[in-house]
Amino acid sequence: MISLFKQQKRLQNILSFIHQNYYKSISLQDIAESGNMSIAQCYRYFKMIVKMSPYDYLIHYRLLKSIDYLLGSTFNITEISEKVGFQNVNHYIQTFKKAYTLSPKKYQKNIKKEFTIMQIPFHSFI
Repeated sequence: MISLFKQQKRLQNILSFIHQNYYKSISLQDIAESGNMSIAQCYRYFKMIVKMSPYDYLIHYRLLKSIDYLLGSTFNITEISEKVGFQNVNHYIQTFKKAYTLSPKKYQKNIKKEFTIMQIPFHSFI
C-alpha cells in the first residue's frame, strides 16, 4: 500500500503538470506519467480523490483560465480558446456554454456590465 505522503505527492505532481501545461495538447498518458502511474491507475486515483476524471479537471481548469482572459484581456474568443488549449473554437464555446449556460461572449458582456454598474459612485443614487 502506498503511503499517504506518496499519494499526496502524486496528486500534487499531477495537478502541477496540468496547471503548467493546460494550454498544450495534453493526453491522459502525459497526465499519468506526471504521477508515475499507468493510465488506468491515474484515472481511478484521480477520480477517487478529485471526484472527476483527469480530462474533466483539465477542461474545468481551461475554462477557469479562459475566464481570466475574458475579463482581463482584449483577445477575441478564438484567441482565448487557443491560449487555453482548445483545438477548436466551437468546442470551446459549446463546452463553456454547457458549464456556464452562456456563451463566452455573453458571459464577458454580462460580467463587464455588472462591473460597470458596481463602479457607479454611491452618491449618484442619492
